[in-house]
Amino acid sequence: ELAVPIMRGERVLGVLDAQSTHFDAYDEDDVFILQTFAGQMAVALENARLFGEAQQHAAELGALRQVGLRLSSTVDLKAGLDIIVESALHLVNASGAHIYLYDEEAQKLAFSAALWAGSGRTLAGAQPCFDALAAQVARERRPIAINDIALHPLYLEGAIPDGLPAIAGLPMLLGGRLLGVLGVAFLQPHVFTEDEVRTLSLLADQAVLNIERAQLFDELTHRINQLSSLYQMAQQTTSTLSLQSVLELIVAELGKVISCRAICIFLLDEQTEELWIAAASGLKPEFRDRTRIKIGEGVSGIVFQKLCPIYIRNIPEEAPDLHTDPSIRSLLVVPLIAKSRIIGTLSVDSTAVDAFAASDEHLLTIVAAQAASAIENAQLYEEEKRRAEELRRAYEELKELDRLKSQFVQNISHELRTPLTFIKGYVELFLDEALGPITDRQRQSLEIVGRKTEAITRLVNDIITLQEIEALPLKKAVISLRDLLKMVAASAEATAMNVGIALQASIPDAPMWVLADDDRLIQVFDNLIGNAIKFSPHGGTIAIRAYSQDDQWVVAVQDNGIGIPSDQLDRIFERFYQVDGSSTRRFGGTGLGLAIAKEIVIAHQGRIWAESVLGEGSTFYVSLPQYAAEEGNKSSEDGA
Repeated sequence: ELAVPIMRGERVLGVLDAQSTHFDAYDEDDVFILQTFAGQMAVALENARLFGEAQQHAAELGALRQVGLRLSSTVDLKAGLDIIVESALHLVNASGAHIYLYDEEAQKLAFSAALWAGSGRTLAGAQPCFDALAAQVARERRPIAINDIALHPLYLEGAIPDGLPAIAGLPMLLGGRLLGVLGVAFLQPHVFTEDEVRTLSLLADQAVLNIERAQLFDELTHRINQLSSLYQMAQQTTSTLSLQSVLELIVAELGKVISCRAICIFLLDEQTEELWIAAASGLKPEFRDRTRIKIGEGVSGIVFQKLCPIYIRNIPEEAPDLHTDPSIRSLLVVPLIAKSRIIGTLSVDSTAVDAFAASDEHLLTIVAAQAASAIENAQLYEEEKRRAEELRRAYEELKELDRLKSQFVQNISHELRTPLTFIKGYVELFLDEALGPITDRQRQSLEIVGRKTEAITRLVNDIITLQEIEALPLKKAVISLRDLLKMVAASAEATAMNVGIALQASIPDAPMWVLADDDRLIQVFDNLIGNAIKFSPHGGTIAIRAYSQDDQWVVAVQDNGIGIPSDQLDRIFERFYQVDGSSTRRFGGTGLGLAIAKEIVIAHQGRIWAESVLGEGSTFYVSLPQYAAEEGNKSSEDGA
């Protein structure tokens, strides 16, 4: 018998054995030949093994690729984990597979997904072997395969489930951070191979990618929802200026993107210097009504004072003396600042410890800035609306007072007319000595009484004229402004000559048609020319000009008299207004002439204004709408 080893390097793969019925049948050549065959067989066996491994690896990679394709079709975490446990079951022909996810904040594992050969997707009964192995894998951050669970140190003193001899666990790691544990179990004896552990490790990596993708998708969705809510909030808060509507919109939109127990908006009561709840959700009405916080007290009071956010992650531990609802565990408060002025605070709370992430604080800060601006705009609008209402009421009161004043003045004016007529008549009788002879001194006194009576009579007539302009309709007709101005200028020429003033008129030859009450317009231009004569020095000149401008006839009456201060040009058209006392005493007048002229011009849809240089003279302008020539001719012919 001749036997030679089949070796590949230092590793024995088997034995090649030759036997013969003869003694001493083999020589050294036979040994060489047999060793050669053994060497060739070792190469063939190694190639077959490598080919088998390559096929197996190709199959594993193909299977893992299919798993990857299936996972890429979903961003739902639960659906992805179900695919992972299903794939683990088939890739290693296991009896069951399960996944625990790791809660980093709580630092513990929580069961997430499972699948058994019978298609059950729940963890079969209370299986301490899963919990113990998963915890060990989480601590050591490495794969652990147990071929015989009954002999493993983890289960020497613990309960071992019947019919579950082999189990393995693999960590799901993302850059050194534990996301969870993938486990498989066999209901029959099984020895885990390196290939199986490698395949399960690759599957655990797929699970990590799926979890990361799902978390990123959830975070992206959450961010989109936040941005959408911010956009909706901005759009809705700018569409209304009602303060309460703005507050309710902010609370409602914020509740959609932040998971919390309650949301509160505190605003400052400037009279009491306290914060009060202007809007809230998730809060008991009685608590809302009685809550008043002084500046510097409580969390909101401190935030208001220090102008910075405060986050209490665990109230019982960090702020046990805080007076709040006993169920609250975490509280986040940010200031409401509008244009560098704090107007209140915005707070959210939760019954969970450390319920709010950094992204929540960031979002709340953005919402607070947006809300503060909207609230301030609403407050300004409410204040302006209140002031507008006060002004409206004041205006109505002033209108009523003006009406009563006008009625009173009108009544007094009418009542004065009769006695003034009698006084004037008797003065004239005395002056004519119809009632007997009078002395020179008596005549002088009666002439003074007559002049003063004339002045009072003019004042009364002016007041009555103002009332008539406001109350009675004008008797309008199509007239020639050219003819009216020439007539007024001719009437004033004699008066001007008597006081040594030259009157110059520059009036177009065109008829200058206007729709007007000619008596009232004569009153306007008589007044303007009369004022020009009264305030012009001896030897002065008064110029009357008329011209067309922008479908208007403009008439200018210019003098070189004392002039009017620029700051009083707008006031000279007010009733009873005099430029100064000295002018009144020197030149006389009631202060109603220009007011009457303005009322008449406005009633003709025109405009009156003045330009002046103090000490050099003044120019008064009257602008009246032009009337079409053909309409003017037709009306003139009809009138004739």
